[in-house]
Amino acid sequence: MDKILRTKDLCKYYGSGENEVRAVQNANIEIQRGEFVAIVGKSGSGKSTLLHMLGGLDTPTSGKVFIRGKDIFSYKDDALAVFRRRKIGFIFQSFNLVSSINVWENIVLPIGLDGRKVDEAFAMDIVKTLGLEKKLHNLPNTLSGGQQQRVAIARALASKPDILFADEPT
Repeated sequence: MDKILRTKDLCKYYGSGENEVRAVQNANIEIQRGEFVAIVGKSGSGKSTLLHMLGGLDTPTSGKVFIRGKDIFSYKDDALAVFRRRKIGFIFQSFNLVSSINVWENIVLPIGLDGRKVDEAFAMDIVKTLGLEKKLHNLPNTLSGGQQQRVAIARALASKPDILFADEPT
């Protein structure tokens, strides 16, 4: 197996002095390709902070995140955004759907932002698997919470990412 993700002494601190919060401290993680990993802990223990750093959404105070051997924070901001769109799928706690566009447009949005052609057969297979085929023209605010979550899952999978992060996916 090959390593898809590795961290080295990853830290994220907020505030300073007496008010310093050490959300993540010296995290060293190795995840192999094809491996499923759960990050568990009580509320406020830094799980989302860690996940956001692993996905390149939040910058660490110190330490490194390597995806496929590349330090993702060595990229300039624009290049990191492109890398995330092409290599990382993210399912957010709050879904982060765009309210003014329909379900299908939400699913394919990251692919379009990247200037790539949508693999419609692949995306429709995901849509059917998630039971969303009758909701493709709906706006997100007309969906139940569970349906919105499934749209977020479809969006994360449709771009065929190398790695998928899900923040409290249940």
